[in-house]
Amino acid sequence: MKKLIIFAVFLVGCSEAIATDGDIPDAADPYTDAAVGLPDATVDVDAGQPPEDGDAGVDSGPSDAGHDAGRDSGPTMVDSGADAGHDSGPADAGSDSGPPDAGPPDSGPPPFDRTAPVMLALGDEHSCLLRTSGNVHCWGYPAPPGPTMEPLVLGAVGLAASGGSTCAVLAGGAVTCWTSTRTTPSVPAMDVIATHCGITYSGGTTCWAPASAPPTPIPDAYAIDTYHDSTCVVRADRSTVTCWGGSPTTPGIFVSSISAVTVGGGHACVLAGSTVWCWGANARGQSGGLAPTMIGTGYAEIVAGDQHTCGRRSDGSVWCWGDNAHGQLGRSTRRTVFPFDDLGHSPNPGEVFLAGARMNAMTIDAGRDHTCAALVDGRIVCWGSNNNEQLGRWTPGGMSIEPVEPDSFWTE
Repeated sequence: MKKLIIFAVFLVGCSEAIATDGDIPDAADPYTDAAVGLPDATVDVDAGQPPEDGDAGVDSGPSDAGHDAGRDSGPTMVDSGADAGHDSGPADAGSDSGPPDAGPPDSGPPPFDRTAPVMLALGDEHSCLLRTSGNVHCWGYPAPPGPTMEPLVLGAVGLAASGGSTCAVLAGGAVTCWTSTRTTPSVPAMDVIATHCGITYSGGTTCWAPASAPPTPIPDAYAIDTYHDSTCVVRADRSTVTCWGGSPTTPGIFVSSISAVTVGGGHACVLAGSTVWCWGANARGQSGGLAPTMIGTGYAEIVAGDQHTCGRRSDGSVWCWGDNAHGQLGRSTRRTVFPFDDLGHSPNPGEVFLAGARMNAMTIDAGRDHTCAALVDGRIVCWGSNNNEQLGRWTPGGMSIEPVEPDSFWTE
């Protein structure tokens, strides 16, 4: 009986000690205080245009009108109000009213990055995302260096991918690139990059892959894009397009007011005003023909994959055409004649729907056989080939003709 009484007293004492702890977790994070500073949403997404006069930071306007990572020369501004520490014990039962805890950081994973997406960059079998925080996350193949759940790059203001390579431009113009290892090209400060070439602040082009250099120097570049060994540049007059490194060929002057260019596997397209023009290889209906052909109007962004092309219209809807062997058009174009298992192709732009509803995309990009869109609500959706999980999740048959969201492990 005495032992029972002593044990009961012990339990009462424990319960009283627990009840007197008024320290409860912060509302935003069970492990950190609510004083964590949030990054400014100031990463620039100009449509490949030169820096505005007097632009001290970064524009908050819409995403680039093409596949060029255009930006201003100002630095990325980030809040310095970071939490001074983390709780060293388990989560409190309520919220602290005092200053941040001074205990050592927890050993768990870093907080998810919830800042808005700014830019997508897709290679052959991988996908990358740049957020307003300047963090870059990637998924697919080749496996990126370092832990994939953590940002691969901090402080990025531009991003580009092609083949198995990805490059980011940092505030100040430095460039860092990676496949399964990281390299830092020794190049002048870049204003715009396109995987293995870029545009300097003075408007000249510089390529860090010697085989990718133009036959003659280009001192007056306005926008640029690359696909594998092919590169196209819009000149400063915004009417001339110069291409090298393979197909497509240089088309000459055929339209004015070009704001962006995108290069695919043998074809290229430009955005002039809100009108899309394409030329080059057209075996799957991706360009309309060898000579520049008007595809349609009402577009705000244009991107090209290997043999397919997609555009984002000003209302946020996404339209794709060309090859659909891997579902990269985001809809079924299945043949009714042999071969029955071929998803076919379409030379006509068709809308990509998300769960039966129109998308509201802020930016898009195309890889070799897959496509992704960043939505205004912050979600990322991808469709097409998924043989190396470039869609960010497992899908039956290694593909998806419907947009799917990558697992949060990769994007947060």
